[in-house]
Order: sequence, then structure tokens, then C-alpha cells
Amino acid sequence: MRSRVVVVVLAFLILTPVSAAAGDDPLLDRVRVLTAPELAGRGSGTPGGHAAVETVAAWFAEAGLNTAFPEGWLQDFPLRGEGFSGEDLVGRISQNVAGMRHGSGPLAGRFVVVGAHHDHLGRVDPATGGVPVPAAYYPGANDNASGVSILVELARVSKDFGEGRSLLFVAFGGEEVGLQGSSHFVDHLPVPADSIDAMINLDTVGQMNDDRLHVSGVGTAEAFARLVDEASGPGPAVAVSRGGWSGSDHMVFNTREIPVLFLFGGAYPQY
Repeated sequence: MRSRVVVVVLAFLILTPVSAAAGDDPLLDRVRVLTAPELAGRGSGTPGGHAAVETVAAWFAEAGLNTAFPEGWLQDFPLRGEGFSGEDLVGRISQNVAGMRHGSGPLAGRFVVVGAHHDHLGRVDPATGGVPVPAAYYPGANDNASGVSILVELARVSKDFGEGRSLLFVAFGGEEVGLQGSSHFVDHLPVPADSIDAMINLDTVGQMNDDRLHVSGVGTAEAFARLVDEASGPGPAVAVSRGGWSGSDHMVFNTREIPVLFLFGGAYPQY
């Protein structure tokens, strides 16, 4: 089934060593684009955040996906509360970016959501203890340009997956300020909620702490433990946990009783 193929491809992309040479590796090239100074840390509702959204939408189009929403690639939602540095977010808008790869065969009407949040913390505010340089920003290479880069690569190679479920690729906004984008998405789904069989979330997967990839949520669907075990293969160890409550966008789907898998590289000093 296509959900198994997604897990296998995710494992291959994350666990296979990559070159660090510029231009040699599309995964790393995308991370460089998303961490460029022009995007200034991709803060929610900022010009840099909106530039990241447009970039991801262009990548989805290049991957040959179909738009997921009637209005196109983007789903606007109003932000609320405060940002990382205490700024008022009320009145700002962020976006989810979503594209679809239609399946075929008897499972074509069923969906797997593959997601990663595109936002990060934005500019450094000296008042919060950050480095007192006006142009300084939090690049967010691992959290979560890494997840978005793999998300786009999956979208690109999914054209070769063959018969199976339809795939919904989503780059969520507003994760760093309270899972706001994913919460809006599940309240305004482009497909019926009861047609979604699983959600796979990629968050902070560019660096493996102790050479371990953490995969949580294997207890949310009967088949997950076996599929993850089959997909692991050689490479860094895979540390599995049954619960799906770790703090990222998949939590919102889990509260709707949609099975989830959360892929995470683990904590590290810079994080």
C-alpha cells in the first residue's frame, strides 16, 4: 500500500548520508534557500515567512503536484497570540501550503497526509537575551528547513509510487506559535476527514542525536510498528515510541483520532 511506500522512502531519505557540496544535493540546496538572510528566519506572518511560503508553493508546482485548495496552493489563516519575541501577532496572516498527488486503484479515495512546518523563530530580539545584532536571525536549518526539504523531495518522487492512496503534502505555518496552521488545516480540510488514513510529520530531521531517528506514534495504528521496522534497514538506529503526543503538528491530527507518525532527530545543544 502507498502508506508503506511513504514510510520506506522517508527512511531512505533521512538515513542515507548526503554530500555537503553546494549544488550536489537538492535536499541541502533547499535548506540553504530557506535559511537565506532574505527570509530572516521565516517568522510567522513576516515578509520572510511569506517568501518561504511562495518558495514552497513553487517547489510543489515543480514537483508536479496538483493544488489542494480551490483557491490554489495556499490556505490563509489569521494568527493570534504572541510571537517568539513577545510581539503581538493579531492582525497578521500566515499560510499553509498544500499540494496533492492523486492515487489510483481501489484506494485512490483514501489519503495520507505528509507534513512539515515551514516557519521558524524569525529575527533575534536582544531583549529576549539574543545576540544584540540588528540583522541577526534564527536560520532554522534543522527546525524545520530540513523537514520541508524532505517533504518537497517526497512530493517530487511520489510520481513514481504507482497505484495506491492519494497523498496530501502540507507545509504548515504557525507551528512555532502554537500549532496554529495545522489547527486551522484540520478545521478546514480540503478532503473529508474520514478519508484520511494517516498523517506523517517531519520535524527537525536534519541532525540525528546519538545517531538515532525518533519515530513516535507507532501505537496509533495497528500496522505502524511493523511498517517502521521494515523501513528501518541499515543506518542510524530507529527509536520508536507508541504515543503520538510530542509537541508538533501531528498532535492536532492525533486529537482527531487520525493515526500519526512523528519523525524527529532528537534534541541537541543548539536546539
